[in-house]
Amino acid sequence: MGVRFLRLAAVWLAASVGAGAAAGTAGVPVAEGAEALAVVNGEPVTLGELRLQIAAFHASLGARPEGGAGRPDAAGVLDRMIRAKLVALEAENMGLDEQPEVVAAVGAFEREQRRRLLYDLEVAGIERGDPEVADRLYRRTAGRYRVSSVLFEDAAEAGKLVSAVRAGEDYDALARQAVAAGRARPGDDGVWMGGGDLRPEVEAVVAGLAPGQTAGPLPLAGGAAVIRLLEAGLPDDPAARRRAEEEALRERKVEALRRFGESLRRRYCRIDREVLNGIDYDAPEPGFAAYSKDARIVARVDGGEAVTVAALTEALQKKFYHGADSPNPRRRYAELKEEVLDDMLLRRAADLEARRRGLDRSPAFLSSARGFREELLFGAFVRRVIDPEIRVEEAAVRRHYEENRADFEAPGQLRLRALSFGARADADAAIARLREGAAFEWLRGNARGQVAPTEGARALELPSGPVSVTDLPEGLRSVLAGAKAGDERLYEDPEGSWHVIQVREVRPPEPVPFETVRARIAARLEDEARRKAVEEWAARLREIYEVEVLVDPAGLDRMLLGGAAGAP
Repeated sequence: MGVRFLRLAAVWLAASVGAGAAAGTAGVPVAEGAEALAVVNGEPVTLGELRLQIAAFHASLGARPEGGAGRPDAAGVLDRMIRAKLVALEAENMGLDEQPEVVAAVGAFEREQRRRLLYDLEVAGIERGDPEVADRLYRRTAGRYRVSSVLFEDAAEAGKLVSAVRAGEDYDALARQAVAAGRARPGDDGVWMGGGDLRPEVEAVVAGLAPGQTAGPLPLAGGAAVIRLLEAGLPDDPAARRRAEEEALRERKVEALRRFGESLRRRYCRIDREVLNGIDYDAPEPGFAAYSKDARIVARVDGGEAVTVAALTEALQKKFYHGADSPNPRRRYAELKEEVLDDMLLRRAADLEARRRGLDRSPAFLSSARGFREELLFGAFVRRVIDPEIRVEEAAVRRHYEENRADFEAPGQLRLRALSFGARADADAAIARLREGAAFEWLRGNARGQVAPTEGARALELPSGPVSVTDLPEGLRSVLAGAKAGDERLYEDPEGSWHVIQVREVRPPEPVPFETVRARIAARLEDEARRKAVEEWAARLREIYEVEVLVDPAGLDRMLLGGAAGAP
């Protein structure tokens, strides 16, 4: 399911994959606007589909496709795609495509895909967010404020202080008097804070102040606050600026889709308000069960299926099944009926609009829909034909465990302690003293340059007991590789702090009992048997269905690297 999602995400982000190749590489056929790499029983395996599979591979590893490192064997990926298509064809010939769950899943996917392509098309021309929004977001996240505040339980008292300051009286003197009289308590006093450290409503007020100005009373839990801005700054933070611009772009797209949704509702949807307002899920009569069978039409979609009361009620039930929490679910039904109906109508209207624009005939839709259907059929075939024949004997599980004991070991553990320093020179001096025989605890109390967790340089916090090697940061694991009890090592963390690490105890890896890993080994052997069975079935099916591969491995690599490729 994860790879499938990544594949679909790639389609949603690039709806025109493969559509740009109108003529194709010399000698290579074109299918659905993309170069065909192979033909299986008359259906193409396209270059666009292969690129999606490779993109999914890289996304699953967190790697970038253009790096070259870790790129999967393209010819091997193409061969697996052909095998999957062969198995899906056999599943179709067995009638597995007519199973109700397959039909429903394919229909749901196709509707969702059409809508997503439509929404992508609507925002395709939006490349930048509103500059004013981006600037506001940047100031909110990157802005720095030094404020003074006092907190009142009585908002009226807070208002008196603000009025007095605006009349020309001294803020500091008034704040001290209010605290001394018990009418207020001190809040932040000259502390620098980022905009993200403030509540949004407070940040919005502070951002509008000039240094020396006072605002309030601001409602807070249990009272109100008066805030005085002492200083403000806006450092240059390119990363924060980029995030703000990305968020502004997202907001602009969301707003464009909201307006588009409103236009679709106006164009396609008609709600029977009398019927909708008459639905009362709280009323004892006619009762909730009766609404589940109510065939009255609550809304019509021009050119599409109308929404009945029964369909609306079913949608509400599904919404609650997937996570609504309320001591009185029926009251929540009543509150949500408008929202759920609106969502149902928008989905149907968007699907109609997508069809009207011909998106159900676009290369991106046809390719992704075909791929999804084939994956469903492949899975159905494996469950129906292959899985029932898989048998993993207990002796095979035990033999695998004995032959691969190194794969079934609990990671080693270490007991460590650390001294943390802001500068390497101080860390070097401390480690030299340790190696000269100084006691670790004596150095903890006397070594110069040590840092605390609250200081700019970060102190390294280690558990007092044993810690698994695999739980340590990667850089620290590397530093401690091969260490023995009593060794000292020097470690620089990513933040630039330096740490003297003393190894107090080393516990080597221990074998995991067979009973603990038996199920995992059995599942692994089942997967291997399943893969082998699929390969054997695909080999037999190649004799039944016509398969023609149109590119050789070298030509395939050239096509992937830039499109300059030839047929074999």
